[in-house]
Amino acid sequence: MRIGHFERKQITGAYRRIGVVAAMAVSALTFFGSWIYAIVTYGVLLGGGLGWIPGAIIAGIAGGVTYLVWPLIALAIMATGIFIFQT
Repeated sequence: MRIGHFERKQITGAYRRIGVVAAMAVSALTFFGSWIYAIVTYGVLLGGGLGWIPGAIIAGIAGGVTYLVWPLIALAIMATGIFIFQT
């Protein structure tokens, strides 16, 4: 059975959407986590005012990596779940 062009395009689009959503979630968590770390480490004035710059850089890198390797991350989470909940 062959998959038509339209069905293949839908599968690819859904695959890409999952990666984009995962990357956005990881980017947001990484950004706020690193920004809070900068505030705690360097104080409210310096960390709050300038801490968003390294936070944005780190979040961009983490989001890009997540978008590229999210299937491997999902497999690792599933394998860990199977290993933990194995009877």
